[in-house]
Amino acid sequence: MAVKQFNESMLDDFALVLDNLDKLDAIIEFPQCVGVGLDGLGRRIAEKKSLDQSLVSELLLTISRLKRFFGLRESSEEAIDWVSKNLEARAPSEWREQYEDKLKASAKTIAELTDKIGDDHPMMIALKAQALVYSHQNIFLDAKLITDIRPVFNNEASKVDELVVTHMLTIDYTDGTQHNTVLTVAMDQDDIAILQGQCERAIKKTITLKKELKDFQLVVMPDNSGGAQ
Repeated sequence: MAVKQFNESMLDDFALVLDNLDKLDAIIEFPQCVGVGLDGLGRRIAEKKSLDQSLVSELLLTISRLKRFFGLRESSEEAIDWVSKNLEARAPSEWREQYEDKLKASAKTIAELTDKIGDDHPMMIALKAQALVYSHQNIFLDAKLITDIRPVFNNEASKVDELVVTHMLTIDYTDGTQHNTVLTVAMDQDDIAILQGQCERAIKKTITLKKELKDFQLVVMPDNSGGAQ
């Protein structure tokens, strides 16, 4: 299904690419580096090429969108022609003044670069891996453990006989929409110990999987290893 609308996000994508044409080769031609997710791939490229990591990550996402756009057209020439016509009709004058000539001169180069990105390109593998990581009904966002001290009064409420210590676990999560949900659960000291044990066990499982499956490319998000896995 072809793209039918020319919107501001496309203008932003082309502007970012045009402002960083000198970096595209280094990003697209980066050697095979799977098993790291998109964030990890962006950091590795930034480290190897001495580029800003946030810029590289943004360019990776932008290039993937342009790749999808060019892929929806029968040919790169058709895509370029469609962009040119829509620029003349819909792009703001300020954007056209700054980027139109540059885009016309570089459109073929951009299309040729995106043509180099096949389904097994490191960027596409990283995108698939990252999508799978977050393909769940609910996604964890944040958590807090709040400790309460609650007094137990005598019958006349004139004296504190005991103090009860409890904990409240608050979990903030999303179902992938704009709506976030908060779940609050009361816990005692034994519950805290169980939760701690399960967290420690999960960490140990990941370490074991990395060791036992060292011949496979494991994606563990976020990828904070700083080097190839």
